[in-house]
Amino acid sequence: MENVVCTNCGATLKDASEFCDSCGEWQGISPRLETQDVLKNDSKRITTLSNDQLNSPISTFQSPALPTRTQFPGIRAVFFILILIPIVAVAAFLYNKNSFNDNVIEQEQTSVTSSSTTTISAPTVKLTRKLSKFTSNCSSSSEYGKGYSCSKLYDDQETSWQDNSQKCKDGYVIFTWDSPVEIKFFTWQNLTESRGFNRNWKVREIKYSTSDPNYYYTYELSNISDSQWVEMIDVTTDTFKIEFITSYPGEEYNGAQSFPECAIQEIEIFGYPNENTEK
Repeated sequence: MENVVCTNCGATLKDASEFCDSCGEWQGISPRLETQDVLKNDSKRITTLSNDQLNSPISTFQSPALPTRTQFPGIRAVFFILILIPIVAVAAFLYNKNSFNDNVIEQEQTSVTSSSTTTISAPTVKLTRKLSKFTSNCSSSSEYGKGYSCSKLYDDQETSWQDNSQKCKDGYVIFTWDSPVEIKFFTWQNLTESRGFNRNWKVREIKYSTSDPNYYYTYELSNISDSQWVEMIDVTTDTFKIEFITSYPGEEYNGAQSFPECAIQEIEIFGYPNENTEK
């Protein structure tokens, strides 16, 4: 054990003495006592575990248990909702898609003016009448003989109108009615027979108009032999004119040269005829 001596007279002191027994000099706080207090405080922070505790499961140390379904009764409802929402969304998408497909109309066409493009859903024939059969007159830029007159354009037969070797240049056809009719749309039919379709010239871009100078549209036809819908902004008129702006040239067919004529098999105009016209 280390001896503690007085700093004044050198006398030997007891361990716990704060004043010297010989000269009475104050010795200050004992370093030994201070060290003991520090060790005493530090000892409070040390936790010593027994071997049984070290070998025991973690739960014996009072760790918080994992939450159970009974503690959180709504957890199953949350999972159920998260699963149900995607199922409902997919079912709604499929239902709407099928409903849309059931109501899709066969074809959509676009009518173009010099300033804008107007798209209208394709019409249904059930709501209209074929106005071409009520046409009182038809005139054209030219005709290739009596067998190819303008009236062939609405006779419901596979006979054609052809111009007189004009290759569609500056061509036009005009339909008139005794009384104004409400036109919804019209269809354009090139020749369906392969030989005639290929060898004759076909109309490409058209301009259709009425007697109203503010009503006119342009439309580009496809180079096909199938019937083509040409949609219109509804109009009531007694005159309907179709002008040929550009054309598809005739081609060779099995080594035979093309014809110089422009050919159209049928033009059908649909809408609502005037009651007097229908009678």
